[in-house]
Amino acid sequence: MVSLSQHGFKSATKLLESYDEQTAQSIRSSEDTVDAYEDKLSSYRVKLASKSLSKDESRDVAKLLHIIGDVERISDHSVNVLKAAEEMHQKKIVFSADAQHEVAVLTDAVNAIIALTAQVLQKNDLELAKQIEPLEEIIDRLKMKIKNNHIERLQQNLCTIEMGFIFADLLANCERASDHCSNIAVCLLEIANDSLETHEYLNHLRNDGDPQFTENYQKYKEQFRL
Repeated sequence: MVSLSQHGFKSATKLLESYDEQTAQSIRSSEDTVDAYEDKLSSYRVKLASKSLSKDESRDVAKLLHIIGDVERISDHSVNVLKAAEEMHQKKIVFSADAQHEVAVLTDAVNAIIALTAQVLQKNDLELAKQIEPLEEIIDRLKMKIKNNHIERLQQNLCTIEMGFIFADLLANCERASDHCSNIAVCLLEIANDSLETHEYLNHLRNDGDPQFTENYQKYKEQFRL
């Protein structure tokens, strides 16, 4: 399920550069499969709920259900990116060179965080999971900087309102896909650590100068520079 979501988002971002109908259909087919998997897993979760589970087991099953939902939402965002690429292709809309560069950097970062999340889920690698939050922070900052750059281009008449809607939609879908990766990582860490609280964990990483977070943040800052 996570492999399909990962492949779907990466394929959708490639369509922004060069639209291909066969790839578009493949992304939609993958989304249908991901939806079917979510239904099956949710049904299985209902069966589990009818069993005699301990408090900890019930908690873990609930968190896994959230993870399944986040994976499915990443797939949804790949279809949204596909629709943006489709609209650009149909209306023959082309972003400016600056906007194209910004989108390329942002989508590279989002594809990296989704690939990282896929590895974390497939290997249940909790140390690797700790690398997701600093990259998510970089993506948030990239999105804000790109948004500000876009507003400046609008003010200078270097971008049309119609192009602006598509651009803004792309930014939003990239940020939300990244947010779902963060949710998955935190859920896995919460399952492994009974005392972990999401808000406390995130506040500690961002505000208490965690050395590992700072190191990874600087690494990703250099890797995904505008």
